[in-house]
Amino acid sequence: AKPTRAEKKNQRKSFWQKKKGDGKDGGEGEKKIFEFKEDINKKVNIERLECICDKLLEYFDEKTLSSEGLFRISGPAEEVNNLREEVLDGCYDKIYTEADNKHVCASVLKLIFRESEKLLIPVEEYEKLIQWYDAQQKLAEATRFSDLGELKAIVINLDEVRSRILKKLTRFLAIVATYEKTNMMTPANLGIVFAPNVIQTPLETEVIRQFQDASKTKYIMQLMIENSEFLFP
Repeated sequence: AKPTRAEKKNQRKSFWQKKKGDGKDGGEGEKKIFEFKEDINKKVNIERLECICDKLLEYFDEKTLSSEGLFRISGPAEEVNNLREEVLDGCYDKIYTEADNKHVCASVLKLIFRESEKLLIPVEEYEKLIQWYDAQQKLAEATRFSDLGELKAIVINLDEVRSRILKKLTRFLAIVATYEKTNMMTPANLGIVFAPNVIQTPLETEVIRQFQDASKTKYIMQLMIENSEFLFP
């Protein structure tokens, strides 16, 4: 079920309180900054991805989250590439000193997820997601996608780090969606933007099926954003 206005307000309040707190969720990232000095062309491993994700998410505040087209509008290519190289080299201070454009940080966040060794939901779980979606479509419309227990079982099966990053990301995107009146980014729009960067499609998948499955993965991503607290307690 979609959150009520009061629930959205509480989500925002909880989110900003956590940002101002002791940072336990991302505390370990500080210790890893200099462990990641390596070739920027290498794929991002999952531990490194978590650290970079934490640093980029810290950039966004209430003002940037209300920006129209956030995560849909791309930042200037040169600025995006420059910031990407900086964060991959462990220079996280550049997020604040060089990324005046919120769309640059948003673009880098998507790009980093896309460049990870394996996407957050790897190919091994892809068929399970699609089969679950197809099974839901066969149900009566009134009950379709009302029980997310099986979806929860799939995402719980992910390794601890992936599950933790997905929890942070979907919680954050749920907050982004509470500003949809100004940023125009509904959970559906965010699902369209993030599904290709989070859910790994098998390389051998035929083009026709890729097109057919795209709408499924987008909706699955939307459900994860709308039901983050249930799926990732």
